[in-house]
Amino acid sequence: MKSRCNDVNDSSYFRYGAKGVRVCARWEVFENFLADMGERPKDTTLGRYNDIGNYEPGNCSWQTRKEQAKCGAANGKAVLTEEQVLCLRALYKPKARRGCSAKNMAADLGMSFTSIAEILRYKTWRHI
Repeated sequence: MKSRCNDVNDSSYFRYGAKGVRVCARWEVFENFLADMGERPKDTTLGRYNDIGNYEPGNCSWQTRKEQAKCGAANGKAVLTEEQVLCLRALYKPKARRGCSAKNMAADLGMSFTSIAEILRYKTWRHI
């Protein structure tokens, strides 16, 4: 959490710190974070509600991967549902002329080509 918000060399910084996501001053001290959030339950990670706002008390919870995948905005412009992801995968036929191209899907949804490609290759939304 701290690294992706504060360290420009972190691989996730562009999705967090570069977009203005911060860790509240209280949570700079681990004991305060632990007092507010408690021990991490098994198979969860820290997530922000609706992937909006800073890491701070009242805006975070321990979430499963499935819960986080439902909230994540692929590029900040579009948030997909499980049904939409399944439709994208069903429509995409890389070698068939009748299928939709990933590039066109991205443009139609206002998303990046990379985001669509990761969905189609099961790099994201793996749980469905």
